[in-house]
Amino acid sequence: VLLHSLEQPIAAPLRTWAAGCLLLSFPMTYVVSRLAAARGVRSGFALELTASFAAFAWILWGMVLFSQSPTDSEVAPLLFWSCFVQCAAALTIVTLFTALLLCSTTCALLYTCMSQAREERC
Repeated sequence: VLLHSLEQPIAAPLRTWAAGCLLLSFPMTYVVSRLAAARGVRSGFALELTASFAAFAWILWGMVLFSQSPTDSEVAPLLFWSCFVQCAAALTIVTLFTALLLCSTTCALLYTCMSQAREERC
């Protein structure tokens, strides 16, 4: 997709965004695993956490790019829509998992409170 869009003039830096997404995926996983093997789990965890925050910020920046470049979908449709779908899917998955985490935590707390209340009555 990146190579196909090299000849197309686009207003937003979508190529840079797509290249950044590629760098934040498999190469970053390799770097984290190498660091964890060389320096220990704590260093690997710190780098993984930093990379996750960077990836989330990168996704948010991508949404800003897509909202500010309406003509790029006509000039480079393959690049624009592949990046847009990736960005929208990532944000949807993050939102879904966050909501599920909040629901499961709430259910666990309610279950614990109800169990303790039952034991106090007996």
